[in-house]
Amino acid sequence: MSRASRLGRLLFFYVCLLTWPAPLRAQSAGEIRLEVKDPSGAAMQAAGTLRGLSSGVERAFQTDAQGEAVLASLPYGRYRLEVSAEGFAAYAALIDVQSSSPAERTVTLELMRQGYSVEVIAATPLPGVDLTLREMAAPVQSATGGQIASVSPSFSTGLSRSEGWR
Repeated sequence: MSRASRLGRLLFFYVCLLTWPAPLRAQSAGEIRLEVKDPSGAAMQAAGTLRGLSSGVERAFQTDAQGEAVLASLPYGRYRLEVSAEGFAAYAALIDVQSSSPAERTVTLELMRQGYSVEVIAATPLPGVDLTLREMAAPVQSATGGQIASVSPSFSTGLSRSEGWR
């Protein structure tokens, strides 16, 4: 075989190697298989985002009716997973994708805690009472049995017998 022929074959080999499809040369992508459940363990639909911390990959996703989603063709690296659904607290976690075998994650979303506040702007009279705010007695006073006894011992003696006060 001539030197030109060997050089031609070697050049052909390198061209084939460079143009060979990337997935066949080396597997450098993984996937995340996600399952989302409610606190009772039932599958639920949810939405979320996956962000590659070093790769810059960002994907939005939606789980199906079985609460499952597959995020495929992910470059190796660390990802931040965020999952949310209406009425549930948001979930966030870091997931490492380091091999071609899928990273599986089951997420249980917790019910969102409800917070309430009441802001009182003004006093409101009782319904059916025709008194203005200035005519209403305020503040209401209270007394213990001992305080009443110190004012009127005969009154407190009558209460202790009939009402069980001491």
